[in-house]
Amino acid sequence: MKLNKILIGITGNSGSGKTTVCKILKEMGFYTIDCDIISHTVLSPEESAYVQVVNAFGTEILTDNKKIDRKKLGSIVFADESKRTLLEAIVHPIVIDEALKEVDVTDSKFVAIDAVLLVESGLHHHCNAVWLVTADEKERLSRIVARDSLSEEAAQARMRNQRDTAHIAELASEIISNNGDLEILQWQVKTAIQKLQANEV
Repeated sequence: MKLNKILIGITGNSGSGKTTVCKILKEMGFYTIDCDIISHTVLSPEESAYVQVVNAFGTEILTDNKKIDRKKLGSIVFADESKRTLLEAIVHPIVIDEALKEVDVTDSKFVAIDAVLLVESGLHHHCNAVWLVTADEKERLSRIVARDSLSEEAAQARMRNQRDTAHIAELASEIISNNGDLEILQWQVKTAIQKLQANEV
């Protein structure tokens, strides 16, 4: 990795607003990387993660056209911690490798990496700063329902399956609160960037 680049790892649970924070950073000139998009890509047929995941979980996770059905896979791994750990052991190293390749090829000095499992995957070790994005439970629930067209019950079930972020808060350089006021969110992001840049000088 090029040493002259500044990487910010953005993490937080679903509905916290990581994507919105990354959008603000992009408007400020940051190159942004979405690890969820990368994970979708590496699970495509003919990709190395695809082969390993199908070997580990069986062909019952495939659709009729041989693509991985992420809902089927998700229902398996969220019901069994050992299977979730197995999936992450396969996918995380590949996603990290692909994310860092993107970092290397971009001409931008400033890069933001959006990753819900930033810390769990170890990707945070490659970052200059870790930002934890938080939001009230009611706000997160509303966003998940609207974004994913879920019932409140389904969205609540998803939220119950998410991991506690207390350990991330302990190592985060910034905790960004995102409860719906865009101007406040923008101010927090800009202030955090100014602080980071001052520390890099």
